[in-house]
Amino acid sequence: LRQASLISRPVPVSMLKDNLDRDVSVSGTPEALEGRPGPMGVPVLWYRMERQEYRRSGKSGGWRTMDTYERDCGFLVHFHEGGRVVVSGRPTEVHGGQSRTDGGGFFACHGMQRTIHKWMPLVPVLTVMGRLGLTGQGATIAPSRGLGLLISASEPSKAALEENAKGIAGLVASAGALVLGIALIVAIAAR
Repeated sequence: LRQASLISRPVPVSMLKDNLDRDVSVSGTPEALEGRPGPMGVPVLWYRMERQEYRRSGKSGGWRTMDTYERDCGFLVHFHEGGRVVVSGRPTEVHGGQSRTDGGGFFACHGMQRTIHKWMPLVPVLTVMGRLGLTGQGATIAPSRGLGLLISASEPSKAALEENAKGIAGLVASAGALVLGIALIVAIAAR
């Protein structure tokens, strides 16, 4: 994320050339492409459905995914001062979306099924992080190898803060495990 360039205004040709094939973060107003109805018949930017079944074996049980359907991204992000980029590809992370679960229940039993719907509705401001490229459609944001394609309903600074916080939380958890391991070794050696 630290390597992503922030583009929050119309992309001049010089800036576009400087950032081609690099990870960028763009922010603006999204526009769904035609023919992309969501789970409730309204336009969405991304949609995923999982069908799950509860399976029990002995004393343990859990929900297992039987099949998944995901609609590829394909929408525009308009900059507030004019200009736009096309977002294309399947997102690796979606923050600020909505979800609904049909079926299942609090007390699940073997063979029970449920369907989980997740989607990103049209929001006033959207931040997209991915690889900037140039296609026949113009400037395009697509998944990158390192960053993937992140879609967030947050402002760019908040989306970046959330990504950095996940990294810091991982470091804190690793440090805590290391300290616990050292304390355990010291306690065993003291015996």
